[in-house]
Amino acid sequence: MHPVRNFIRILRTRSAPPLVELKGSAMRYLLLIALLAAGKAAAADPAFERPAGPAMEVLALLQKVTPTSSRDELQQTAAKGAAILTPQSPAAVTLTEVATSDQSVDELQAKLGQVRDDLAFEPLREAELPANFPTYTPPGVIELKIYPKNRRAVAKEFFPLFAHITRNKIAMTAPVRMEFDRNDAGELQQESMAFYYGDADSGELGPDDNDSDVNTIADDGQSVVALGQRGRWNRKKVAHGEQLLRQWLKANPKYEAVEGVVLMGYNSPMTPTARQFFEIQLPVIEASAEKRQPGGN
Repeated sequence: MHPVRNFIRILRTRSAPPLVELKGSAMRYLLLIALLAAGKAAAADPAFERPAGPAMEVLALLQKVTPTSSRDELQQTAAKGAAILTPQSPAAVTLTEVATSDQSVDELQAKLGQVRDDLAFEPLREAELPANFPTYTPPGVIELKIYPKNRRAVAKEFFPLFAHITRNKIAMTAPVRMEFDRNDAGELQQESMAFYYGDADSGELGPDDNDSDVNTIADDGQSVVALGQRGRWNRKKVAHGEQLLRQWLKANPKYEAVEGVVLMGYNSPMTPTARQFFEIQLPVIEASAEKRQPGGN
């Protein structure tokens, strides 16, 4: 039997094989299988709510660029856009390069077009966001966002989580949360993954009576600094994204990271790479006044 179909057949037994661990290619089927577990097809509305704020302001500027725009017009538009976005955002970096570049008009047009396309990108909506969750962060943009009170089931591996939501008839939501930390060699490694409940009052808190490897926790909500990304995620991309977020923290000493890096995956692995979307995040809190002073610890 085809390995993917066999994988789906196993999961549809509604019990997690105790000796099977999710590794390698199986990880790539994480969100697809989770959606199957929820017993639902793609959401009726194929799009998430559009973001608001600086990124959309810059998008409006870039949409005014025409094929006949002059070098001065292109570079003035790029400079205006870069000034609106967070400087550490990849989109702002590209716009700054365009504003000061001596490249040809065609090359400047191409770079502005890429930023415009990224800001206009809309992730495929394959499951509902949990209640009151903020919408996605546009690709290439770094922003601060606030998550509300929520509840999520957490485990080390996929299969216990799958069995938990199937057994308890819990509808799947997006995104799926994966937390990372660094090992002794300084390499990123995944510590856990979590499925969010649809609202903050669903589900029983604590260990699952049928599987103590799954623990449902309540979260009072948190602030994060987030970077939107197109394409499929890998550890190299996560590590680079974390670097950019920590640069943002250095430039914004009002905030400090309180946990390791978090990956929020929005799409099933069967979604084409061009439509894939994820966010890299660092949970943050406001730093104490002492820490914000030069030389503070």
